[in-house]
Amino acid sequence: MARRTLTLALVFAAAALGACGGRPFVDDLAELDGLLASNRVDDIDIDTSGIEDTNVRELRQQARDSLANSRLNYEHAADAWQNRKDDQADEFTRVGLIYFHAADNYATSADARERLGEANALYQAQRQRRNEYNDAIRSENELIALLETISQLFERNEALQRQLATVEAQFQTEAQAVYSIQEARIAQREAEGTKAPQYAADLYTQANASLARANQLYESGDYEGTAEIALRAIEEYHRATEAARPSFVAEQDVVLRDGQNQQIFQAATRAFGDQLAFIDARGIVVVIPGLFVRGQTDVNSDRVHLLDLVLDLIRQYDNRQILIEGHTQDRGADDANMALSQTRANAVQDYFLDRGVRGSRISTAGFGEAAPRFDNRTDGGRADNDRVEVVFLVR
Repeated sequence: MARRTLTLALVFAAAALGACGGRPFVDDLAELDGLLASNRVDDIDIDTSGIEDTNVRELRQQARDSLANSRLNYEHAADAWQNRKDDQADEFTRVGLIYFHAADNYATSADARERLGEANALYQAQRQRRNEYNDAIRSENELIALLETISQLFERNEALQRQLATVEAQFQTEAQAVYSIQEARIAQREAEGTKAPQYAADLYTQANASLARANQLYESGDYEGTAEIALRAIEEYHRATEAARPSFVAEQDVVLRDGQNQQIFQAATRAFGDQLAFIDARGIVVVIPGLFVRGQTDVNSDRVHLLDLVLDLIRQYDNRQILIEGHTQDRGADDANMALSQTRANAVQDYFLDRGVRGSRISTAGFGEAAPRFDNRTDGGRADNDRVEVVFLVR
């Protein structure tokens, strides 16, 4: 009784799903009819014209095509069922279900593909953001490293500047000491030119002692003390010069009373001026500045005419003894400069000998850098100190 009731219920339910009051669908055909009437069809039957992703578009199109085939087979199945061709209806229904499930699978794959594309786009965006973040971190780290390097360079630069300032201060102090000693030597030379060792012996001896002390301080590295004592020596040499001057001037008058001395002196001053031609303790002196290029012994070609002017005086007054002194500027080692100055004096002597001056009349001496006459603090002064001094010795 219960089974009959259930059977009747199923028959009535199937009859309710039938088309136009015809033979009600049962089993697979009823299932296919329900599937084609469900909301799932809207998810399957989607227009593909606006889909950009090729794979998704192909899947959607295959889903639509399969759905269309499922509907076509459903129609054939329904016709066969109403005409009581049950075997044909079952076959069309089976194929219609296969097409519907294929359409459903294609639609599901398309959905998955779309979600995969969205997920991939999101992943790529996240990856891009991560790369940008990593780039930013890397750039920031590089910037930090660069700033640290710059900071270290600044610190090193400041340290080097401090060291350089210290070295420059030391150099300036040492240079001042050197030039003070050289100025003292020039003052010593002037004092000797007025015969201070003879006419102001005490003052000259005191100045020599100060100069010796300045040299000792320089050797010990006390450059400030060197400059201070050298300046004292300069003042003492100047006092000795002034003290000896009256006696020396009187002696010069005696020298100039000699007619030949007067003629030589006047000719020398006319040719060289009273700054480069004068009388000192040695006799009548002619200074030829810059006669040599630094470190060399060949006479400057543009200064040869000065040697010829002196040569004319030597030939004219051939009874006078001649002293040739060689000198250098303060660059180079002392020993090398001493040898160089002697070689220069000898070169000038050879120049005169080659032009007929008797060797018995000439003597030479080299003083190196020890007797500067010009300021070694300038390029011009140093060049002028590469000189010779030709002395017509007083009879």
